[in-house]
Amino acid sequence: MMKSNYLHLKNGTAKCKLCQKIIKTSGNSTNMSSHIKNKHYDTFVKCMQKKVSMKFRENQTIEQSFRNIEALKDNGQKANEIYEAIVFMICRDNMPVRCVEKEGLTHLLKKCVPQFKMPGRSKITTMIEEKYSKSVDAVKKILSEVEDVAFTCDAVTITNSSRSFLTITAHFINKECLESICLMAARMDQISDDENSDDQ
Repeated sequence: MMKSNYLHLKNGTAKCKLCQKIIKTSGNSTNMSSHIKNKHYDTFVKCMQKKVSMKFRENQTIEQSFRNIEALKDNGQKANEIYEAIVFMICRDNMPVRCVEKEGLTHLLKKCVPQFKMPGRSKITTMIEEKYSKSVDAVKKILSEVEDVAFTCDAVTITNSSRSFLTITAHFINKECLESICLMAARMDQISDDENSDDQ
């Protein structure tokens, strides 16, 4: 990398392309490297970055390359990790399942992970349902090991939305820590003016 910044001359010398200074090579590149480091530090840093990058690429074997490709195929380890991340994003940020078909997210993943195939809406829906079942089983296990549980009922409005929910939350002590789990959320419909609020 350093040698690309020099014109090689006769009698063990080289000319720096950046400042035209003649450097004695003495049969090796030590003086050339020192000159670039001391006089052209920005170029030295770029050369070192390229060197590390090339070394990293050289160290990756053919077997590892094939393994990485396999990991991004359907049901591959890396693909499953990305699926899980998409499910988490949808659930955590309260996003519609159809977001996986949006151009922006598809474009982002294509740039970041070119070999990854974006799952369809039905696959993500199935994964969310499976995640829900696992979460229910986990909550049941936690509550089965707790002696006392207190319940609260709250009205909650989603941030940046007009949707409101009636929630039931369980509060309990687990390993000397106070924990809370939302057990259920039911959508509350807005009461119209002509309806009897007492009946509601």
